[in-house]
Amino acid sequence: MFKLQPDSKKEVLRIGLGTLALAAVTVAVFAVLAAAGVCGFTYTVPLAALAGSGVTVLNFYLMCLTMQKAVDVAQDAARVRGIIQLSYNGRMLMLAVWCVAAWAAPCFQFIAGVLPLLFPRVVIFCLQAAGKYPKGDPLKAAAQPAPGPDPKEEG
Repeated sequence: MFKLQPDSKKEVLRIGLGTLALAAVTVAVFAVLAAAGVCGFTYTVPLAALAGSGVTVLNFYLMCLTMQKAVDVAQDAARVRGIIQLSYNGRMLMLAVWCVAAWAAPCFQFIAGVLPLLFPRVVIFCLQAAGKYPKGDPLKAAAQPAPGPDPKEEG
């Protein structure tokens, strides 16, 4: 049930590595700002960046699982819609709880904790710019017929 297909594993890995790389950049920026006297730098910055990255990757992993499950029941549109909506609501609740925890818990620096929630979009944008990720609406691309002979013409 919690096993990802190879393509989904590849995407989660790419998003995870990109998110961790951007979290490292965030920590480095905080360190430079602290050296310049703009802000403080304690263990709360890398801890929050790491925890926020974990929540972000978990969110993406759960989304991939949901899409796999939705494809498995693709014949029932109402059930697919319900599965996706339930997952979306649960994942958004998880992200909201993380934001509250990052704000309220003194062991997390808030900005360093919530910034990783934006990183998957940055990673996807960079992959698109490098030509390694499809641009545009993926649903339109998936809905187009596969190249080959038209079955209507054969009959």
